[in-house]
Amino acid sequence: MAEIKNSFLRSKMNKDLDDRLIPNGEYRDAKNISVGKSESDDIGSLENIIGNDVVTNFGFTGLEVIGYYADEAQSRFYVFLTDSTQTLLNVANPSTGIGSNCHICMWSLATGPVTLVSGSFLNFSIAFPMTGVSLVENLLFFTDNRNQPRKINIDRALGYYTEENHISVAKYNPYQAISLIKRVKTKASAASTISSITVDSAVGIEIGMQLVSTSSTGTEAIEAKDFIYVTGISGSTISLSENVVVALDDILYFLVSTMTNKADEDNWPGDPDYIEDKFIRLSYRFQFDDGEYSIVAPFTQIAYIPKQKGYYINGDEEAAYRSTILDWMENSIDNIVAQILFPDVLSNCTPSAGSSYKINNLEILYKESDGLAIKVLDTINFAEQPSGWIGTTDTNVYSYNYQSRKPFKTLSTGQTTRVYDKVPTRALAQEIAGNRVIYANYRDKYTPPSTLNYEVAVTEKQDLGTYDSWIEYPNHSLKQNRNYQVGFVLCDKFGRQSDVILSDINTTTSVQGNIIYRGSTIYSPYNSNVTESVIKDWFGDSLAVIIRGVISSGINNSPNQDFSQPGLYAIPLGEGSQIQGRGFNVAGNTTTFPTSKQYQFTLNTATNTGQSVPIVGSYLKGKFTDYVEVTNVNITSVTTYLVTCDGDIDQDFYSLTIPAITPDPKFAYTINERGWYSYKVVVKQQEQDYYNVYLPGVLNGYPQQPDQVSVTGTTLAPVTNQNLSIASDPSNNQITTGMEISGVGVSGVPTIESVTTLTSFVMSSSQLLPTSLSLTFKSVIDYGLFPTNEDGKTANIVLINDNINKVPRDLAEVGPDQKQFRSSVQLYGRVQNTATGNIQYFPGSNTDTVVSISTANDSNMTTSSINTIGQNNLYQFDSNPLIGRISTNDPIGVTSADMVPHLAIYETDPVDSVLDIFWESTTVGLISDLNSDVVTDSVGPYGVTGFVSSFDETYTPGTAVSTEFTVVSLAGTPINLEFPLTDGVITTTDETGASRDVFELVLQSNVAGQGTKYKIHLKSGYNPVFLYNSPSVDVFTTEMIFTDSDGVSSPPFARKISLVNIKPTVTSATLSNNTVIPTITLSQNFVGTVLDTSGNNPIIAVNGTVYASEVSSQIKYTATSTNSGMTYFSVNPSSGVLTRNSTPIPLGIYVLTVSAQDAWNEALDLFAIGENAATSSMISDPVTLTIIIGAIQVNPGIIGECIDSSNNFMSAGTYRTTGSLTSVPNPIDGCWYLAANTLTKNDLPDAWRIAAPNYATQSQSGTFPFANALRLGGANGFAADALKKGTVVFKFNISQKFAQAQSGFGTFLDFGIDSLLVFYRAEGAPQGAWTLATDINGVLSNAILLAASVSNPTFNTSKYLQYVFAFDTPGEYAIVARGLSTTQQGSSLGTDNDHSQVQMWVTSGDLNNDTCVIVPGANLQGTPSATINYTSTATPKAYRYFINTTPQATFTCSAAQSANNSNYSQVAYPEYVTQFYNSAALTTVLTPANWTTVNNFYNFNVSKYITSTGSEGAMPQYEPYKFTTSLTNDTLTSVGAVVDQGVNSANVLNCNSATNPSSTITQRVNQ
Repeated sequence: MAEIKNSFLRSKMNKDLDDRLIPNGEYRDAKNISVGKSESDDIGSLENIIGNDVVTNFGFTGLEVIGYYADEAQSRFYVFLTDSTQTLLNVANPSTGIGSNCHICMWSLATGPVTLVSGSFLNFSIAFPMTGVSLVENLLFFTDNRNQPRKINIDRALGYYTEENHISVAKYNPYQAISLIKRVKTKASAASTISSITVDSAVGIEIGMQLVSTSSTGTEAIEAKDFIYVTGISGSTISLSENVVVALDDILYFLVSTMTNKADEDNWPGDPDYIEDKFIRLSYRFQFDDGEYSIVAPFTQIAYIPKQKGYYINGDEEAAYRSTILDWMENSIDNIVAQILFPDVLSNCTPSAGSSYKINNLEILYKESDGLAIKVLDTINFAEQPSGWIGTTDTNVYSYNYQSRKPFKTLSTGQTTRVYDKVPTRALAQEIAGNRVIYANYRDKYTPPSTLNYEVAVTEKQDLGTYDSWIEYPNHSLKQNRNYQVGFVLCDKFGRQSDVILSDINTTTSVQGNIIYRGSTIYSPYNSNVTESVIKDWFGDSLAVIIRGVISSGINNSPNQDFSQPGLYAIPLGEGSQIQGRGFNVAGNTTTFPTSKQYQFTLNTATNTGQSVPIVGSYLKGKFTDYVEVTNVNITSVTTYLVTCDGDIDQDFYSLTIPAITPDPKFAYTINERGWYSYKVVVKQQEQDYYNVYLPGVLNGYPQQPDQVSVTGTTLAPVTNQNLSIASDPSNNQITTGMEISGVGVSGVPTIESVTTLTSFVMSSSQLLPTSLSLTFKSVIDYGLFPTNEDGKTANIVLINDNINKVPRDLAEVGPDQKQFRSSVQLYGRVQNTATGNIQYFPGSNTDTVVSISTANDSNMTTSSINTIGQNNLYQFDSNPLIGRISTNDPIGVTSADMVPHLAIYETDPVDSVLDIFWESTTVGLISDLNSDVVTDSVGPYGVTGFVSSFDETYTPGTAVSTEFTVVSLAGTPINLEFPLTDGVITTTDETGASRDVFELVLQSNVAGQGTKYKIHLKSGYNPVFLYNSPSVDVFTTEMIFTDSDGVSSPPFARKISLVNIKPTVTSATLSNNTVIPTITLSQNFVGTVLDTSGNNPIIAVNGTVYASEVSSQIKYTATSTNSGMTYFSVNPSSGVLTRNSTPIPLGIYVLTVSAQDAWNEALDLFAIGENAATSSMISDPVTLTIIIGAIQVNPGIIGECIDSSNNFMSAGTYRTTGSLTSVPNPIDGCWYLAANTLTKNDLPDAWRIAAPNYATQSQSGTFPFANALRLGGANGFAADALKKGTVVFKFNISQKFAQAQSGFGTFLDFGIDSLLVFYRAEGAPQGAWTLATDINGVLSNAILLAASVSNPTFNTSKYLQYVFAFDTPGEYAIVARGLSTTQQGSSLGTDNDHSQVQMWVTSGDLNNDTCVIVPGANLQGTPSATINYTSTATPKAYRYFINTTPQATFTCSAAQSANNSNYSQVAYPEYVTQFYNSAALTTVLTPANWTTVNNFYNFNVSKYITSTGSEGAMPQYEPYKFTTSLTNDTLTSVGAVVDQGVNSANVLNCNSATNPSSTITQRVNQ
């Protein structure tokens, strides 16, 4: 046969091709092997591959691996571990305990297990495994789509990374601009009215600083316009430039700009000319430990102070209009001390373990106003140990001295345009390509608020100490006649920015302090003569922004990641009081700071209760860093708190507000790393470049024209040509060119063409004139050259030098001979000349138009058309300058008669930029600071009072879920809203962040002075039912915002409204009281469904909702038992079906407690957990189920009193003989009955009603009338009743006690009855329905003679007779005993004489669970007088039987019972046994010995009973009696049926003799 050989040398698995086509050298499949590829002789050999092994658990237990990275090149791997199961994005892990354990670990062959990073700040969760892990050199990048992308340097030791900003890919954003001011705040320690003051602390105060102040109550005292400067410092005494009025505790602010000129100082190293002609801005950025750069911080405003402080001096005005420029308008500063704010004290901003920010370098950046490039002035490298940074623990300000040096490098374009980091907020995928990290399926931005509630106005710079732009930028001013749009940009801590957010106020205005505030867009007009300030007191204009409402985000300012709302970084702690909303109120004069890290305050309880004070783990505003953690809170009195933090506290923030307010709210915070952190104000202003036109005055109207002149003169000599000489000029030089000549003989109208001398002229034409001819010379004036009445409507200006370019002529579409041009430039007058100088001009909003530009001559402004005065109006008229004719709206300048050149200034209309962008300003800050200020200054609606929520599963649409509440101000004053139906807005979100439309505000009243009152109602469309996810989806945060008539909105007033669970109930169609299910009886071998929700005995649980479609949702059924019942039964948790399992079960009564719990997640087998998910509200009240294993239990009303003869003589349930103790008593009769009602004699069987009349009159001396029948049942507190179910056993007893020796009577005693009859009728049947009853063995109980003979009775002993009947037909029974008698009674009375009488009685019980087994005369089940617990869960007593082991083919009484073949039954009465068991536990059914289908008859007798301790007790009354029956092997499985190997009780026969078994009732006699 051919062979196929394959060497597998190629070591390649091939699962693609058919087996027949696989090339040689490849193989189909292999596991855990490798194929050798060496060149040695073992090439192609197969080797086992070593399998995996557990190398370490990194020293942790209870954690799961949620991600890993294998670095095969270095034989190491990295794992991410946590025990957090948090499933919500917007909930961070706890700081301690389960869920806080997060680790990044490494294992390598060289090092073994190493933990790199540990801490709850990692915020890992098992629900968010790592979706991307990459290693780039020594940087491990990872993302889990829960947190922002992160990275660590694997070379760093454990403890290096402890905060989110250490590991985030996006680095800390330096949000604050460089400060160009030094500022010191202190208090006056004494009053003063002189030029020196004493202060609390002079630290930081310098000579040259300017002083402003406010009173201790906030009233402005020393103003900036007072120009008070520090001239000297001596300890705490400050010398000033002038006398001041200062009161004790006045708040003093010392300020100075850090922009100076030091060119004249010796050894100053800078370049004095470098920035002289530049407008520069400064900024900075950080470089972090792994080389990443932060984004660029906001640039300063232009660092510029003009020479001469911006004032015209020493002829500057004349120079301005001569040159048309201001040559002194250059930058005077050459030295700038940049105050750079680090995010923490400088010593804590280093690339080392334990530091809060890992900053490696600081770069100082530079930008010119007309340039795009950002340049680097200097790099401050931490490694070089720079002074002012290293070891500095008392400030977060780094001072950099810029000395007009040139930059040394330029940033790349990518860095220049990098205004924010585009690192995703969450990323589902991450990969590396070419050492670049690539993210996919990510979110890269947050959703900001759609609008903010703020208004904008134009106002003069404020000069209070809290506003310092007037000194930081002393010559900067808001440009007038411009439109500004002001917006806000929100930033997270890592530089991600929102789009520009505008105000929601667009059409309304408000007035505050005579200043008009509008929406986000505002126009800054030119000042009018009404609004113009004194120049010395005017520091410039600025934009003022009033924020009416707090900035909020997310769910109650916590993240709502489903909508990408990050929340706030600093979330005000708690909900606070009903009036205040959040925070805590401090009382006046109680705030102190024992140390820099401690804050002590007393609550103002008069205005507020339930305040949200700081707690351990919360944060306060820090002095040098943003927030410091609270490490201890000591309550020194009921309302006084001492709070200790881990860093210096911002004392200004937590001091009492000035001016004082009540309430005075302060805030503690919880930190949300992903939230909005800071804000910056941005401004859009597209009207950009413009020029100032410096003019030598403005001529109002036109220049003056000369008056008409008429002069006479005589010819000096004959005239023959154009030359004319006259004797003299009598008009004193008034003959000028252009004059017309007339006289006798003058031909035409010649004119003076030129003037040669005062008396010699050249005429325009030749003449022939005699000597001494009188001539008239008359000037010719064209008064139509200039229009009249143009003053105030037209102005003329001279354009020279640069003004020609500032007001250019329009040269498009002009002809070659055109000499006059228009200009499209619009002009605004700013300074107008006067006859003696100039003044401010107020142009309003109207522009002046240059309608013509031409030379003076072309403008008809010549020496002949304007007189000398007019010529003097026009600067450099003799040079024929360009003249601009202006159409004016209002008069400007001086008319010709008084006009001489003085400086006037026009401003050109600005050029509109095509860049439709917002420009960042230096107005930035933390959102928490802004919100605190908004709250503190609020005068409008602030919150509500009286709000209490109540909401559970029974609520229907339209039901109020809150109490009535009132809109109030911060101070708690009720506020009436103008339009309450629309001015109140409610929004609702659940704990997942989803918006939910479930509630509505319903107006209750709006009575003036009482405030607007609302309730919150449940809306339709939402059916409240408490489910597993209800702690997240049915816990609602409602935010209400109320707006007053001024447009002032309250901060969002947030309240939680949680759906409260109503505990489920367990019901059943067969329950009478919803707590006990009727007893169920099962056969011992029964396996299957016991109880379900649809068949017999249904059990149904419903939760608390009132909505029918939801009542069965998420129910879990449970069952318990106190006697191991759940070993044999189980309940289906979801359906409630109760099942009997296959585990062998003992006979007995099993009481199960069934309950239900709702809000159950079946897949996870977990119940709802949350603040509104108390376990007590989720579990139903239990119901009780009794299950009997064995025969059906009787109804408890048939159980009667257990009477024995030991101490129950004289009992109401007995009949006794009467008469002399030494005589033979007369026989007596008795009757007992079991019925639903009390029966009279006429209701009973005739055997008692008629057949025993002779006995009816007999009576016992004492209590009991023997003529009455006795009712059975009614023991244990149950009402006596007829038989309803089960098998009743009647035990008829006769007893006589011999209290003394029987002298005089012989030695033989007989006692007994004549007959015993048992009757039956159906319940409620008529009297005639009584018939003789047949027992369960089929024996008819008719006229049974019962008697006993006793020989030689012993003193003080009792003898007994007992007869037992068992019946299972429901109905009523009557037992009639006739002829009770005895042959002897005691011969004398004695002390126990009554016991010598014979008595008879009947007890009734449950055959299969009898609680009254009298053997002999005493109850085997316990003390007869004890209360019988009929529903006891105890296993029934067992009775031992001996059964013969050799069965016969028919009834047999002769076989011997085997004592070694002990078997057991729960029935004490052998004739009624229905089941035998192998043991006293009554669990395993007997398998009869040697049983065959032919030979299956056995005889047996009862031997002993088993006590509660397991020992045996004697049954002498029963033991002598033998019975015979056939045992079966049938399996009967229906409910309540007899189980396996059951005794065929209908065929149990009495072995009265060994050979004649009979069905007679057994008489048990105790001798």
